[in-house]
Amino acid sequence: INESDDTNDTNDMRITANGRLGSGKTRGKLLVIVGTYSIGKERICLGIARALNSKIYAPPGKQRICVALEDPELNARLTRDPREAQVHMTPLFEIRAETLDDYLKDYSDTFERAVGFRPSGWNYRPPNSRFVESPAVQTVLHSGNWKSTYSMKDLVPQRGSTSRASCFGVPYSEHSSFRELTMFCCALRIDKIIPTVNVGSAKSREKMKSWCERWANEKKKNGLFKIGEGKGEGSW
Repeated sequence: INESDDTNDTNDMRITANGRLGSGKTRGKLLVIVGTYSIGKERICLGIARALNSKIYAPPGKQRICVALEDPELNARLTRDPREAQVHMTPLFEIRAETLDDYLKDYSDTFERAVGFRPSGWNYRPPNSRFVESPAVQTVLHSGNWKSTYSMKDLVPQRGSTSRASCFGVPYSEHSSFRELTMFCCALRIDKIIPTVNVGSAKSREKMKSWCERWANEKKKNGLFKIGEGKGEGSW
């Protein structure tokens, strides 16, 4: 995980296996705080904890929900001791740049710096060139413009971040993107699709119906879509 901040020290930082930031000098043990929903965003916490070889701390209510998910790896990493874990779960709405420093003060005997992540699909901003009223299905499936190009260099600390506590908005969603939905519907023999979102008006329902018909026509014309068929496709 690369990190930058809004101070004069803007060297490229990397979280090393022992949870310290490497930039040629000692930066102190790092605490990673991840915003989650009541149910949701656990996988990003697990991924960070796996990379840091860390335990995960969550408040009691969230711990009970995590246990109910019956994920063996997640359960094995959970701890009730916040000082034992470098990765903390906290409600998404509570994570802001200005609150991280106060959170860090409660554990200043163990951690010296904090990085907070706000993972949400609302943080994603597609390229302007994608805003076409009705793109061709083939364009959605194969065009590089519809593939994510987000990388670590796009992480920008939010206003109020400091060298001690930095907050980042991360474009991360556990919902499928429109392209993933298109790939899914074009890869399977589906007789009928019943949309459950974007159906609040006659106009939006008609638009959703149109896309379902276009996906069906695409399969009739070009056959089932195959993941990784020479188009640089890795995963959905």
